Amino acid sequence: MRASLTGRLISLMLMCVLPLAAVLFYNLYSLRQSQERGVHDDAYRLGQVASLEIARIIGGAEDTLLAVAAAPIVRDFDERACNAYMGRVTRDLPQFSGIAVLDSEGVIRCLQNPKGIGTSLADKVYFKQSLAKGKTVLGRFTKGRVSGELVLPIAVPIKDDADNVTGIVAGSMSLSWLEKRLTEREFAKNSSLTVADAGGTVIARYPQPEKFVGTRIAEQFQHLVTAVAPGTMELTSQDGTRRIIAYFPASDASTGLYVSVGLSTAEEYGAITSATTRGIVVTLLAIGIAALLAWIIGKFYIRRPVDRLVATVQALRSGQQAARTGLAEQDGEFGIVGKAIDAYAAELTEAHGRTDILMRELDHRVKNLLATVQVIMRQTLKTANVDPAVQRTLSARLAAMSDAHSVLMKNESHTASFVEIVAAALRPFENPTSKVIDITGPDFNVGSSTALAFTMALHELATNAAKYGSLSNDGTVDVEWSLKTGFEGELLSFTWTERGGPPASRPEAEGFGSLMIRRMLADQLRGDVHADYLETGLALTLTVLTSNLRN
Repeated sequence: MRASLTGRLISLMLMCVLPLAAVLFYNLYSLRQSQERGVHDDAYRLGQVASLEIARIIGGAEDTLLAVAAAPIVRDFDERACNAYMGRVTRDLPQFSGIAVLDSEGVIRCLQNPKGIGTSLADKVYFKQSLAKGKTVLGRFTKGRVSGELVLPIAVPIKDDADNVTGIVAGSMSLSWLEKRLTEREFAKNSSLTVADAGGTVIARYPQPEKFVGTRIAEQFQHLVTAVAPGTMELTSQDGTRRIIAYFPASDASTGLYVSVGLSTAEEYGAITSATTRGIVVTLLAIGIAALLAWIIGKFYIRRPVDRLVATVQALRSGQQAARTGLAEQDGEFGIVGKAIDAYAAELTEAHGRTDILMRELDHRVKNLLATVQVIMRQTLKTANVDPAVQRTLSARLAAMSDAHSVLMKNESHTASFVEIVAAALRPFENPTSKVIDITGPDFNVGSSTALAFTMALHELATNAAKYGSLSNDGTVDVEWSLKTGFEGELLSFTWTERGGPPASRPEAEGFGSLMIRRMLADQLRGDVHADYLETGLALTLTVLTSNLRN
């Protein structure tokens, strides 16, 4: 019962640990998903607040510039009074690095800094758009032509009593002031705030404003600047920090600027990541302990009897008839199996002994029968005055069949080693003083019909070589074969090459030997036989599927 108890114990371990692990991972996954949704919501709310703050700043700047544009001294382009007025106004408006009054030609007519008067800004896009549309236009990041500072221009039209646009008031919002204003708020650790103009150029950034202000947002994020609606997404920011960002595109009419707020995933997911890590470690530890216990139990109470059973079966297959498992019923279910195998092995040993006796008797009878056939043949052909050469040929063929049968009888599966078949068929033609037949090729088993066919064909080839070919004139024969993969399956490529003998010539008529070779190799084995009659001797090639050689 020991093996049965082990199985129940391993199953119980897995049933306890794996469901608990599945529940734990599901809860951690659900908690992570909930946390992600919460972070996305938090980022969106913070982004809304930042976008509204930017909108108030831009709206306040616009109101200020509209008030300046409505002043009579500005509308009348009273340069002297206007310059003094601008000097007083800009002192109380730190958000502007300068406010300029431009006439309809784009020439500065009024400025707190007299040095800039007369400078033309007619090429500026914001001037052209505001003059043409008669409404406020938010420009893009630029360097002030007069102040030399980094600014965000805002242009409002100057209108006369007939509502005609007569000029432009251009305010240069100071980006240093904007940065200071935005960074007065509290930021979460490793969070970010980015403000960019409609072209994607950063005008304010936290953190590292000195690195990013004036640079263009990376190309892979430009689609956020021009998106049709705000949203959230997880990405790796340009400073290398992984964040959940809420983005509000520049297409938003309330600001005309791109605003994004990012929350660090490392900070926001820190607690849940730690909990997940601890859960995974504990779960893996539990699974590891369960696996270790299962391995120990399996090794000593399952693996050892299984190994003994397998080793016994393999020993029996290799011919070790005395191999036994030695297991008994008290060893559990494996002991019952082992006892049954031992009993079956004893029966096989007894049956094998009987079969061996029968096979030896059969071999003896077949050899006696072939010997009898040879005696009858010799007596019959002798009285019929048949050529002695014909008698020797028939005797050799019967001897070849006897040798093939002997090789087959070595294997109970009625298959034979191809190397042994070739060697046995050519052994009578070997020269004891020198090597005249060179045999090369990998060994594999063939069926009884194939063994007989090759034996007879090789005997005919060797006989012809001894009579008319290379073996008749101190030549040699190379017998080579190889196995290779073709389109239809594995192929045997077999070659018989004679060297050093008289030139080979194609026979005018097909003799009995040639007919036998063709029938044995081409017809019976369904192979492709090709013979070349060369100056150096006969060269024969056989190509056949190995699947045809199993019969």
